[in-house]
Amino acid sequence: MTIPEILKKIAETSSTLEKVQIMKENKSDKLAKIFDYAYNKHITFGITTVDVSAIRFVDHTVDEEEWFLDLSALLRRLQKRDITGNSARNLILSLITKHSNVEYAEVILNILQKDLRIICGSKLINKVY
Repeated sequence: MTIPEILKKIAETSSTLEKVQIMKENKSDKLAKIFDYAYNKHITFGITTVDVSAIRFVDHTVDEEEWFLDLSALLRRLQKRDITGNSARNLILSLITKHSNVEYAEVILNILQKDLRIICGSKLINKVY
């Protein structure tokens, strides 16, 4: 299962036991890092919204390993404030354009907004991770 599929599956269920079970079945370092980026209050990126309306998504298959490495590198630079303002927005847009997949773009934008939209708090995530 891909990261967007896992997050979608978690969001679709209202049962906390099912959410925990889904997280346990799909437990990985990548998913743990995504939860950390999204819900750790000590990690901030200095940017919350990016207009992606001009991007035409092709929705091709994404190399998740490459996407995750690119995302991690970008978020580290944002966290350290190596890039800010329009430069940061342009870099985020280039990452989204490079991988050109709506589901992965949503994950990126939700991380920046500090909410993966899975109706799950950090307490529940901490039970698994």
